[in-house]
Amino acid sequence: MSIFCFFFKLLLIKIFVLGIAAPNVSSSSGESILAAAKSQIGVPYSSGGGTIHGKSYGVESGKRIKGFDCAGLAQFAVYNGTGKVISRDVANQYTDRRCSRVPYDQRKLGDLVFFEVATFIHHVGIVASTSTMIHSPHSGGKSVKDNCSLIN
Repeated sequence: MSIFCFFFKLLLIKIFVLGIAAPNVSSSSGESILAAAKSQIGVPYSSGGGTIHGKSYGVESGKRIKGFDCAGLAQFAVYNGTGKVISRDVANQYTDRRCSRVPYDQRKLGDLVFFEVATFIHHVGIVASTSTMIHSPHSGGKSVKDNCSLIN
C-alpha cells in the first residue's frame, strides 16, 4: 500500500473526492493523457515542479529536485495527451474552462480527480482505472500508480 492511500485512510472523514474534471477530449485522448502520466512514473516529487514540457526544478523544498508536483504532472499529461494547456495550480485546474466537471461514478481514463480538506483543494491525480490513479503524492516520494478504490 502506498503512503498516499494510507494517509487517505487515516483522514477518511476529513478528506474526500471533490470531483472529476474531464479535459473535454475523446476517449482515445483520455488514453493518451494516461499514457503521458504513466511515462512519468518514478519521477521524483518536486514542490512547484513540472511544466507542459516535462519535469523541472520546483520551489522551496523542491528547488533542488527536478520532478513534478501533482498539478505539474496533471498539466504535463493533459498537454502531452491532447495539446491543450490547462492551469498550472490544482485549484485553478479544478475550475479550468477547458475541463468539464463530471460525476465521480462517470470517470474515464485520463480524467483528473481532485481532493479537498474542508474547503481547500489540495491534490489532483489522473484516473488510470475505476480504482487507480497516477499522481505525484508528496515530498520525498515519486510519481506512482496508486490503488485508491476506497474513494468511490
